[in-house]
Amino acid sequence: EMADSFSEFLNSSNAIPNNAKVVAAILKSMGVETYEPRVVNMLLEFAHRYVAEVLSDARDYADHAGRQTIDQKDVNLAIQARLSYCFQQPPPRELLLQLATSTNSLPLPVLPTTPGVQLPFEEYCLTETNFQLEHLNIHGESPTLPPVPAGGAQPPPVKRVSKQITVTLNSV
Repeated sequence: EMADSFSEFLNSSNAIPNNAKVVAAILKSMGVETYEPRVVNMLLEFAHRYVAEVLSDARDYADHAGRQTIDQKDVNLAIQARLSYCFQQPPPRELLLQLATSTNSLPLPVLPTTPGVQLPFEEYCLTETNFQLEHLNIHGESPTLPPVPAGGAQPPPVKRVSKQITVTLNSV
């Protein structure tokens, strides 16, 4: 069930925590008017986890510096360190334009003029033979067979010694 507006969310329960009200107000200020009530809980959980991890890192930095209290510099360093590996910044626009220019300067490959669907070479297709039959002789021994040649060529014929045939599957 979707909350139709900010006021409906706030009026849905009398015991809404202040943090949830703040998150709902942030959603409203960003123009988000319709959302499931679980969205507020998910954003609160994310914010709580992020702040706890930043403060844990800041405490480690303060301990490393030999201080008992967390300083603003510790928190700033923890935030910068977390931003560098948690939130990936997009590459600069100039770099993207340079890559696009170099990629678009290469000519497209020539299309084949043969009609129909172009398939890769036979050894890369699923229609390639990936098994061979093993024939047993009269004594139940299996003669060694030459491997199936690549490219879909047929293996040399094997003389049939008995009526019993064992199939051996070799994965490619």
